[in-house]
Amino acid sequence: MTRTGKCDTCRLRKVKCDEKHPKCSACSLKDRSCSYTYGQLSAVVIEDPNQYSSHGKSKTTPLIYPLRLLSEVPSEPHQDTKLRITMEKEAEKGAKKRPTRFPSTPSTITLSRKQSTSPRLDLLRRFPAHFSSIPSSLESPESTLTARYIRLFSASTLDKNPFSILGSWITSIPARMAYDPALYLAVEYAVNAFLKFCEPSWGRSVIAGRSRARGLKSLHGALSEQAEEKAVRYDLVLATKLHFSAEVLMGLTACYHTIHASGITEMLKFGTVEGIDEQHFWDLIDNTYIDDVSESLLAGRVSVYDNDTYLSLTSPLSLSLQNPPPSPFQTASTLVMHSFIQITRLACLVRHSVAYPADIEVLTSALSLAESLWVLDPSTPISTVLASSTTLLSIPPCPSIADIIPSSLHFCSIQVAILLTRYWMLRLHLCGVIQTLYRYFSAYIEGAGVHLPCLEEVRDMDKEAAVNVAMSVPYAITIEPNLPLVPLRLLPVVQISMGPWYRAVQRLEKLSSPSGSTSVLESTLDDAESEMELSKARRMQDWVVEQGNQIHDAWGLERVSVEYLKVGVDIMAGEEIPGWVPRRIRFEQGVGDELVMRLEYSN
Repeated sequence: MTRTGKCDTCRLRKVKCDEKHPKCSACSLKDRSCSYTYGQLSAVVIEDPNQYSSHGKSKTTPLIYPLRLLSEVPSEPHQDTKLRITMEKEAEKGAKKRPTRFPSTPSTITLSRKQSTSPRLDLLRRFPAHFSSIPSSLESPESTLTARYIRLFSASTLDKNPFSILGSWITSIPARMAYDPALYLAVEYAVNAFLKFCEPSWGRSVIAGRSRARGLKSLHGALSEQAEEKAVRYDLVLATKLHFSAEVLMGLTACYHTIHASGITEMLKFGTVEGIDEQHFWDLIDNTYIDDVSESLLAGRVSVYDNDTYLSLTSPLSLSLQNPPPSPFQTASTLVMHSFIQITRLACLVRHSVAYPADIEVLTSALSLAESLWVLDPSTPISTVLASSTTLLSIPPCPSIADIIPSSLHFCSIQVAILLTRYWMLRLHLCGVIQTLYRYFSAYIEGAGVHLPCLEEVRDMDKEAAVNVAMSVPYAITIEPNLPLVPLRLLPVVQISMGPWYRAVQRLEKLSSPSGSTSVLESTLDDAESEMELSKARRMQDWVVEQGNQIHDAWGLERVSVEYLKVGVDIMAGEEIPGWVPRRIRFEQGVGDELVMRLEYSN
């Protein structure tokens, strides 16, 4: 007969036990571990009584809620805890009763380990994703992970939470994660990746690596099942997006996040997703397309979002047919996407025209598209958002450029900051491409009666957008400095804002040379004014490069030289792509589970 009072070791060895506490004689003699857990309530199992087989076995998977002892949870020393319930299970005759106690009220938990002064550990205390309050009598792994996720992504309001750069869809995850294994494991990986980011220890890395392997296996299996279906499930898109975010937190140098970025683009490129959340789906699209646009401009290809589906969804006509009409913020966001996804096509057309100037048909298409995008400028809703959601501060972005830009901008929310900086980024790209057209085809533009703005107006718009981006940098770097997600999102905007200053330096240096040709406005500048403007442009160019490199430093990335950024600015403006610039990044299976990164070039 089994005795419930025997220790676990003696029961496993099937020998007698004198049941002494805290350690029985047999275990003390051989210096074995000794514990008494048999007979204690360890879990509550809930089954549906209508789902039993003829043999009394459950046909469905039961719900199991593990119970934890109060002694398993660290608590403050010398803290009195009132117990409200004492559960006992009757043992065999001669055996002892095993009580399980639960606290009547939750109490505050403090860590017994020595507190560190690390800034990231301070961040972890403000985002207590892994801290567990004293549990109630029923607690499941699913509810624990949900609570961790909510604490992580709801540590502050969405307007101030750096994770809101991902979009409002992050708030819908807790209600969906229990219904899809791939999404559940993706949440687990995202939480563990954040913990590893805050405390980059070996143990955290191991835990995050294991959750990554489980999550990828589940995601790969789910995607394989849907390989032949036209529409992918929305939950799998969310799972892939969470894997992308987790890889960013694990480290950008491995470039694993680019794999998931490519996968998300492949899922969303035709807009055929089933089971979408109407409230948050557009926000997911709005957060995702910009990465493909930036990559497309550097790679010299057209964005996958530049298709009939997304062009019709984001057109001004579709907005005018919506009832009720969208807010100025929604209108501006939609129109910015409508123009942005076409910028890549414009850059490709201009690049082809520069390489083959005799192809008048392509040049005409480029000029027509440039004219159309200039007219479609969503300046009206942007002005409304700018007036209602920003504050002008009389504080320069940096003392070194106070004589050039004496003020900065404060935004009412992270979402507003992302929208406005994205609009200014659109202006920078469009102005850069139009200036390339003027540089190579100014005579054709003036003679063909093209309705493009004059070159001086384009340059003024270009400089104004760059100044606005510079005024936005202080706000970005003050949002949770130990978790610099907002500066990371603004990194492409900051780097491309070097374009107007770089083009001004080129123009003014050419003006100062004896053989340089000048425009009517530039001819009115004397040598002293030209030198002063050239000095300001050089200082701003250096300042922008340094701001981008500081963001690189915060994420452990290599610094980028000014010459490399100049090449990137020229490529995005429709200039020729040098042969040494990679056009595509691919990952191939290496030895074992390793992935090998392959760079593809044009030549």
